[in-house]
Amino acid sequence: MDKDALWDIVHGCFDEDDGSLPSIAIQPLTPEEIALIFEIFVREGRITTEEPAFHDQQSDKLIPLDSVKNAASLVANYKASPFHLVVRDICFRGHQLPELGMFVFQESIEVDYRMGDDWDATTVFAFFEWLKYLVGQTKNGELAACTREGPPFSEQFDEAWHRFMKE
Repeated sequence: MDKDALWDIVHGCFDEDDGSLPSIAIQPLTPEEIALIFEIFVREGRITTEEPAFHDQQSDKLIPLDSVKNAASLVANYKASPFHLVVRDICFRGHQLPELGMFVFQESIEVDYRMGDDWDATTVFAFFEWLKYLVGQTKNGELAACTREGPPFSEQFDEAWHRFMKE
C-alpha cells in the first residue's frame, strides 16, 4: 500500500485536531516484550513528560522514571502501576513523527497521538511503518485501534492497518 492510498483511508483519523488523544494498542504482550517496546520508545525519542514517574506498589511511592532500569518491566510484572509518558523526536526511516504518548499496562502498550496539522500522507505512512516495526518485535502482538478511546473512524484505521500489513 502506498502512502497516498493509506492516507485516503485514514486521513479522518489524523487530519483534524478535535482535542482528543486517540490510542492504538499493541497486545497481548509478554513482560519482556513490554520492556523491549518501552526501551525502543524512549531510546528513539526524547521524553517530554514533566517529571516522569511511576507508582511503585511495594513502597507505595511515586518513583522517578529514570531511577530504575526499565519501569515498564515493573508494570508488566505487577510491581508498579500502569503509567503514561510523552515522547517527541522519534525519527523512523528518515521521517520525524509527531509527539506521541505511551501508556504502559501489564499486558499491552498503547500509543496515543494528537490529531492535526502535524499529520500528512508521508507522516502517517512513517507512523504505520514504525508501528509495524514495534509489532515485529513481538511474537504474538497485534495492533488495533483502542475500543475506549481509539481514533475516530476506528474501523477505517483497522482496515488500513490490515491492508498495510498484507502488502
